[in-house]
Amino acid sequence: MNRLLIIPARSGSKRIKNKNIKIFYGKPIIKYTIDLAKRSKLFKKIHISTDCQKYVNLVENLGLKIDFLRPRYLAKDKTTLKEVFFFVNKEYNRLGYNFDEIWFISSCAPLLKLSDLVAASKNFSFKKEAFITVSKFPVPIEWAFKITKSELLKPLNFRLQNKNSQNFKIHFYDTGIMGAYKSKIVASNFKNFKNKYYSFEIPFYKGIDVDNLQDWINLKKIYKLIG
Repeated sequence: MNRLLIIPARSGSKRIKNKNIKIFYGKPIIKYTIDLAKRSKLFKKIHISTDCQKYVNLVENLGLKIDFLRPRYLAKDKTTLKEVFFFVNKEYNRLGYNFDEIWFISSCAPLLKLSDLVAASKNFSFKKEAFITVSKFPVPIEWAFKITKSELLKPLNFRLQNKNSQNFKIHFYDTGIMGAYKSKIVASNFKNFKNKYYSFEIPFYKGIDVDNLQDWINLKKIYKLIG
C-alpha cells in the first residue's frame, strides 16, 4: 500500500506558543509522532506540513527532510485541514508521487502506539473511503448544561436530566488525532465526499487535543503514568 502521512504543524498556535515543537519530557513533542510513523514502516512519505523555517530546521535535524513549505495563505486560524491535505497531495503529484491513501496524525500525540497504527491500517480496507479516530463521551450528552448570562446552569433538555445513564445510547466524538482518506477523495478536493467516515475507536486519554495549557498538563500526567 502506497501511503502518504501528513503531520500538520503550523507555527501560529496562540494559546500554547509553538506547541508542535514544545519540549515534552526532553524531546520536541512532534518527534514522538515522527518516530512512531518511521517505526511503523506504513508510509512511503512522511510530510511535516509547516509554514515555518524554524520548524523545518528542527525537523530536518531530527532526520526527516521536508520537501516543501506550507504557503502562508494555508496557515491561518480558519484554514481547514482538508485544504492543507489537498495542497500537499497536489504538490507531491507535481513532484511525481502518487499515493493510494492520505493519512494524518497530530503532532501532539505521544500516547499513540505502534499497535494503534497497525490496527488502523488493517481496519481501513479498500471498501472504506475515510476513517477518523473517535472516543466515547464520558457521560451521556443528553445531560449537557449551558451557562446563562446570570451564571446559572440550564439543562439543554430538562426531561432527560434525571434519566439513568444506561437508558442512553453511547455517543462518540472526533479526537482529531489520526485519520485517513483514499487519495481520490483528496485529489478531488473533497467535492464528492459525503463525510461518510468509518470509526477507529481509541481510549479518551490517547485522544487529548492539546488546545491550552491544561490539556498540556493533562497529557504530561497521563504520559508519566502509562507512556
